[in-house]
Amino acid sequence: MHKFPSGSGYYIYIEASSPRVLNDTARIVSAAITSTSSKCLHFWYHMYGTHVNTLNVYKMVGTGLGTPVWTRTGTRSDQWYNANVDIQVLLCLSCFFFLILV
Repeated sequence: MHKFPSGSGYYIYIEASSPRVLNDTARIVSAAITSTSSKCLHFWYHMYGTHVNTLNVYKMVGTGLGTPVWTRTGTRSDQWYNANVDIQVLLCLSCFFFLILV
């Protein structure tokens, strides 16, 4: 992880062009979340360039990822974007969140 110049946070850099190959996958996995109330996953992302594909957020309950609860595909403007994903964790004794770049 690298610290922002302002000192206010961190980011993880994943190269989207060579030497990566099509459908390479990088995963960021949260710690387990145990709650009986709704939560909001808040993060920033930057998807700019000709080789940018898809960023997915999954809620994992048990052993399966299921379908994404949030997704972005393709290049965007050369800037950071804020994302907020409302997550229903009712009946989720132990949930994990995956940010997956394909």
